[in-house]
Amino acid sequence: MNLLTFIGSWLIVLVSLLWISTIQAKESIGRVVKRKGLVYKRFRPDQNVKRLWTGETYMKRVADKDETQGVHLDSDIFAGDTIITEEASFVQMELNDKTILTLGPKGQMTVQSFMMNNPEAREGIFSHAQGILKMRVPRPIKQGNYQLHLPHISMGIRGTTLMTQISNSDQEHIALLEGLLDVYHRDQIYNMKGGDVLQYDDYDQVPNVMNVSEKLLPLSMTEDLHEVNLARLQAGSNHHLKIIPKAPASETTPPNRKKSWQEILLENQNAP
Repeated sequence: MNLLTFIGSWLIVLVSLLWISTIQAKESIGRVVKRKGLVYKRFRPDQNVKRLWTGETYMKRVADKDETQGVHLDSDIFAGDTIITEEASFVQMELNDKTILTLGPKGQMTVQSFMMNNPEAREGIFSHAQGILKMRVPRPIKQGNYQLHLPHISMGIRGTTLMTQISNSDQEHIALLEGLLDVYHRDQIYNMKGGDVLQYDDYDQVPNVMNVSEKLLPLSMTEDLHEVNLARLQAGSNHHLKIIPKAPASETTPPNRKKSWQEILLENQNAP
């Protein structure tokens, strides 16, 4: 074998190895089961890249900026997605382990990570930055847990139903509809049971747990979160539930109003 043949053979092997390196699309971790109004997601495009000769899998970033995409019924949800709802809008997502996430109007949440080995062993990290989020985890987590992070407080979830609200006045609320929950703030742990509401005020910077069990019953039945305001769930108040008018049946753009860039995006995606 002469030198040129030897070099040529190695070039073929090298090119083959590079070609065998498979680029796999992200796996869907859930889907949208309900949606009303204007909902979209922000994400950083990347890919799972697997080197077959080492078995190593890593994330390859293929863009330097986030992309925005409209969210529709049956849209796939992926780890890394940030879900955003506009005014008079809501979205409900079902993850692969049957966990239900419902995000109310003018809300924002991120699925930072999600892994499931089996229905009883799974890990997930979620963050809630704005609006109202309802999270129902019907299957108990025996190995691992879910972490839900708010701007100032966080919690570990193994199986429960709860709602969180981030208000514009630097207040955070957690309403535990059923089950038990441990909430973490700095080096303190706050134990909650079904019917409890935890309130955090950026001014006081100390969480306060109160029991308003009978007032939480309407929240457990609410699906679109248009009628919920956890900030009104205060002990001793006669106005525990502030009623917010539901969105009108028509979702068309009112006359003489300039369409937002999100609405234009959705229209373009729906165009044939």
